[in-house]
Amino acid sequence: MKKLLPLLVVLVTAAPSSADIIIGPGDVSTNAYAGSNDSINTDLSNPFTLGPGTYNASAFNYLFGTSAGNSFTIAGSITPLVMVIVQPYTDIRPIAIGDAVPYNGPTPFMSTAFGGTATFTLTSTTTVYAGFYWHSDPNLQGDIRDPIPYIHEPGTNVAGYFSGASPPQLGVPISAPAMDTDTNLFAFSVTINAEPPSTVPEPASLLLALAGGVSLIGWRLKRGQQNRLDIVAKVS
Repeated sequence: MKKLLPLLVVLVTAAPSSADIIIGPGDVSTNAYAGSNDSINTDLSNPFTLGPGTYNASAFNYLFGTSAGNSFTIAGSITPLVMVIVQPYTDIRPIAIGDAVPYNGPTPFMSTAFGGTATFTLTSTTTVYAGFYWHSDPNLQGDIRDPIPYIHEPGTNVAGYFSGASPPQLGVPISAPAMDTDTNLFAFSVTINAEPPSTVPEPASLLLALAGGVSLIGWRLKRGQQNRLDIVAKVS
């Protein structure tokens, strides 16, 4: 009977784990900064196709650059986004909007909690994209640049809405006075993971597991009793 207890424990407590998914370019080498006022950039270089289910944007990974030695000023805040493209590239919508990260100076490539409205549910197989909203500092004058630097690489790597993009809203197509695709790879990414199933089994599953365990125990006990009877019969 002791050998059956671990089996029961496994049946009751086992639960699958979720794997991290990274969307966006990540820690790329950079040499330039974008301007053009408030903007929303959607990375096209490294999306991921997810199946139906509930997901959580857990982390925003980014590099903030420096304006030292340059004639421009880096300022404002960055809000991480998870995007879907309904119609290239006229209908791009946020399905997760994180907390704004203010620029307080240059940083190494680092991670922070995504925050905000991080959980989203997909009802069908969907390709998701990393994005971010740059809100410039309206109190500053002159040449103001985006805190996240980029590098030009071959290909169509980003869909940019700029020159005063409207703040993103969940499920609403992003909008701005100007839009273009470009070769920019920005130094950022978003980490996504599947919402893990509950570690507490449903009542029906628990009853089924317990019933199976009880049946096994009963069978072993009955078999043991029969073996003892057979031994007694042989001795007699």
